[in-house]
Amino acid sequence: MKTNTIISILILAMLALSAYSYYEDLHDTGICIVGEGCSEVRHSEYSTLPIINMKLSLFGILSSTILFIILIIKNKYSFLKKAFPILIYIGALLAIYFLYTQFFIIKALCSTCISIDAMMIILAAFVFYTNQRR
Repeated sequence: MKTNTIISILILAMLALSAYSYYEDLHDTGICIVGEGCSEVRHSEYSTLPIINMKLSLFGILSSTILFIILIIKNKYSFLKKAFPILIYIGALLAIYFLYTQFFIIKALCSTCISIDAMMIILAAFVFYTNQRR
């Protein structure tokens, strides 16, 4: 399977899960595989970006969409080709922070959130690995 195909699948899966999470935020519904933690995480003070008052699920939709667009057009613009891995690594750092927040600060787990964060970390590892091979 081509590298861009794998990256596309991961980004689109994160986009789909972020959209589902945002739907859960709007309708206060959803399935939580790990018990009642999803509701606790979704309603915690850490579920919103403080400066812009944006739900993290909406931030996930926007950032996944932007990453996918950059993936599609990055070969046309050299600065995007260089910026893409950096944005992925920043996303992985945020994912690690979000996981830390769930495990150690909120002390509740959201299965959808964990899945999105895990995919972001896997994506960063994959991008790092493929960039090292070039």
